[in-house]
Amino acid sequence: MSFVLRFFHAPHITSVREAVTWADDRSRAQTGNNPHFARFVESITEFYPDLSGHDDEEPEYDRNLWPEGLESDEHDGEVVNILINADLLDDGVMTVIAQHADAAGLLVLDEQSGMLFGPGPRYIEMADPTPKPLPPISNFAYSAMTENLRGLRFDRARTTIAEACQGALGPEFTVAEGRTASFVRRDHGDLRQMLSVQVMRSTDKVSARVYCRLGFACSALTKQWMPLLPESFVKRRENYDLSAAGTDFEFSWYLRDLTSGPLPADLSFATDSRMRFANALQLQTLVDGTGLWARGTLLRFLDGVRSVDDLVPLFINEASLHNARAGRMGFPIYPALLALAQRAGGDALEDFAAAYRANPDLKRLCTLFKDPSGSHFDGLVEGLRKQGAKRG
Repeated sequence: MSFVLRFFHAPHITSVREAVTWADDRSRAQTGNNPHFARFVESITEFYPDLSGHDDEEPEYDRNLWPEGLESDEHDGEVVNILINADLLDDGVMTVIAQHADAAGLLVLDEQSGMLFGPGPRYIEMADPTPKPLPPISNFAYSAMTENLRGLRFDRARTTIAEACQGALGPEFTVAEGRTASFVRRDHGDLRQMLSVQVMRSTDKVSARVYCRLGFACSALTKQWMPLLPESFVKRRENYDLSAAGTDFEFSWYLRDLTSGPLPADLSFATDSRMRFANALQLQTLVDGTGLWARGTLLRFLDGVRSVDDLVPLFINEASLHNARAGRMGFPIYPALLALAQRAGGDALEDFAAAYRANPDLKRLCTLFKDPSGSHFDGLVEGLRKQGAKRG
């Protein structure tokens, strides 16, 4: 379902009836430059992009607030009629539109409802000419103004941040897109190094929060643990890797957790409390800061991590044991960490195996693999023990 909003520059108008008469004057629809509407388009599409180029089978089609597009050129007349997707409109969205229109010097006429928005942060009705304040932006999907209606803005924001990191880190790095995250990655020495970027709603219900994970994969570790697990596990891992854009994560760490152990504390910069944004300007500030952090801190750290031997001191420490014991265990983290622990020697493998058994998520993962008794996990640990004995 859709309806039309009418945009025009007429600050002298003070009633809905006058606005309708003025907008219906055919002479005002003549072609000609309309800088007011052009400014409005540039501003509002920062929050609600024009997705009219997608067909009705694509998910973006249902996310589009502007079914017939929202473009501006030299042929705009004094009155511009825009079709609105009524299924995606509420009072909060209308307030956002009215605010941006007013900032561009435009009034907005909703003839169907008999309402005129502007000038200023107000509206008037046909039945009651008393100006009223614009409705509050109460629905978070619109008040955050960091996503396009159903999430597209989050996708674009995470890609923007990832591309800024890639540009700062250099041409060896590439950006890949997964279903819910963007990845900046490179092959370096024996390792694949990865930075994962996700953007989600913040708990303050006003802004968006950026979450970054630093991850690694190593073919030597993969060859060590993969034969010790059943084919069903390997198949599920392949599906997981596909959804993560082929990043092949073996283990990763949210950067906000890097506050102790041998990992540098300043790597946590990107996920401290400042890693939030609520509008395009704040996002750009965050993008600039993240690029500086990637070039000045992250790259210096990653350049020195090239092999399994470099990974051992990073992950075999008290912080990683705590994560194995109590942290959220995302698939397929534990096989690689157990293989790394086996390579570390001493009691590391037994310590990690005990820590994982204490983690309630282990039972959940085993159940997911139709192995509620945990025999896959036990078989992996036993296989790694035998490998260690042979190496010793």
